[in-house]
Amino acid sequence: MALLTGSAACSEIRDFLIPPASIESPTRRDRPSSTPTLAIDDVLLPGETTPSSVGLRSGRIVAITRGRALPSDDPHLQRVAGDGQPLVPALTDAHVHLEGAALLRDAVLLRGDSAARPGALATALGEQQVAASAWLWALGPQPALISGLDADSLQAMAGTMPVWLSPADGHGALLSARACAMLPSPLRERALTARGRLDDALARRAWWAMPRRAARVSALLLSELRDHAARGVVEVHAMAESVATLRMLEALDATGRLPVRVLVYLDADEPATEAEIARVVAARVAERRAAERRRGRSGGLLTKAEAAAAQGAAPSLRDGADAHPGEAAATPDPDLRLARLQGVKLYADGSLGAHSAALAAPYGDGPQAPAPTVEAAAVTEWLARCDNAGLQLAVHAVGDAALERVLSGIAAAPPRPKTALPVRVEHAQVVAPGQLSRLHGQVCSIQPLHRHDDGAFARTRLGDDRMAWSYRAATLEPTCRLLIGSDQPISATNPPAMAVELSGGDPSAPSELEAALQAVAAAVPTPASATPAPALGTAARRPPAERVSIAQAWQLLRRHGPRAAERRVEVGAVADLLLLDRSGQLVKVWTQGRLTAQPRR
Repeated sequence: MALLTGSAACSEIRDFLIPPASIESPTRRDRPSSTPTLAIDDVLLPGETTPSSVGLRSGRIVAITRGRALPSDDPHLQRVAGDGQPLVPALTDAHVHLEGAALLRDAVLLRGDSAARPGALATALGEQQVAASAWLWALGPQPALISGLDADSLQAMAGTMPVWLSPADGHGALLSARACAMLPSPLRERALTARGRLDDALARRAWWAMPRRAARVSALLLSELRDHAARGVVEVHAMAESVATLRMLEALDATGRLPVRVLVYLDADEPATEAEIARVVAARVAERRAAERRRGRSGGLLTKAEAAAAQGAAPSLRDGADAHPGEAAATPDPDLRLARLQGVKLYADGSLGAHSAALAAPYGDGPQAPAPTVEAAAVTEWLARCDNAGLQLAVHAVGDAALERVLSGIAAAPPRPKTALPVRVEHAQVVAPGQLSRLHGQVCSIQPLHRHDDGAFARTRLGDDRMAWSYRAATLEPTCRLLIGSDQPISATNPPAMAVELSGGDPSAPSELEAALQAVAAAVPTPASATPAPALGTAARRPPAERVSIAQAWQLLRRHGPRAAERRVEVGAVADLLLLDRSGQLVKVWTQGRLTAQPRR
């Protein structure tokens, strides 16, 4: 699978392969910090022209030598031949809906007539079988089709099978009568009263209440993550997930089957989230007391917030066996847990495609924009709760009115701990000029392919003025730290297409992808090839003011962690690595030093 793509001049390619900040002194780079158990020999590292050898141990890079293989008299040292090919940092997809993407593997994706005509929809539903759940999930119908159906008419199409129908943008839902009946009370009564038509908030609550076959869902999660690894993505940020999904991922991690790192952000609307936060706070209290006892102190007082959150909640000791009853065991290297709870996701609005994004002025194509779905005070409250639990708050904000609520909530918060994580703004599609500076110090997680996906209607909905400060990238980066995500399964995880879109190209033009792919791998100029006309026309491409170079796009795609840190190939770094061939194709993928994918075998 092609990994590195986009239109780029040779100078930009060299900027990517030779980033000045990543070059260290030979003395430091050549000094092993511990004995490696795996050596990747004869590879070209970013910024270097002399082949190197990289030693790995316990998930980290522990040694780098230039011009020679890593010296070792250990007969058990495993060696991998790099054959003079590039070894580069791996990638992150910073915004996915993991359970949704996994369940979609057993769902039906409606296209063409089945997404627009009732008769074709009924035929498509009749051909399906339920696999992951006791109900069928179907995704992709046009809004006009959904508006003409209700719970009873959908059930008549589906026969005896319960059906959950999601529109193409993933916001809201239509449930058949049998699917409504599967919900617990009072959600069942609310769904039936709405005749199966659920808005965003009700759909999120109903989604987590629908039954799952845990073994099947776990297998689907594993398949989904293996596909990410095969694309060179070794870390995903799973947004608005359930506690049940977190437990499945932790179980996969405990048995050594998880191929990529997953940072989980729980859905604030999911009922079990409250109890999980309380358990996290209680565990932190237990860890602090245990540390104080180890230092010879006596107990220590809890803050009021800690005491309140810890009431009735037993410590959650997921990081290892406890040395004493009630004490949490220390984790040797917390950065190397592959499944971890990282934060909570809150929704401030919906989507531009569904006219549910909260805008400060009416939509250009008629409807009055809805108000944000969260108050500034709620953002402040959730921020304090996340800080107290050591978690990160992520807020879905597409429109500028929704973003205003988020910024006001942050501004109203009291002074935060020095260790507190920055707030993540998810999507940030419409950012007014006066809001840019107020994002300073936060993280913005953007999905570049949404500009391409929304190309058919974005300008009509926003108008020329707002379109000029929408779908930002270059103007956001100097203020806030950018993370790049796909919004899988709404848009597919596709690092090449995301890089091309960020640099102003057309992510659907194969020749643009192939030319930059070869240039990045070989670091030599590649002859320009003819580019087919973009499907949406040049107006759909990112404007020059918001473009970044292909080298910068690649740097954004390799950022990781809650603070959007840079991945580097250096001693001490986590061993998230990609070996490429000279055409830029993936050869091997290592997640924390463990080989997790070999796309070119």
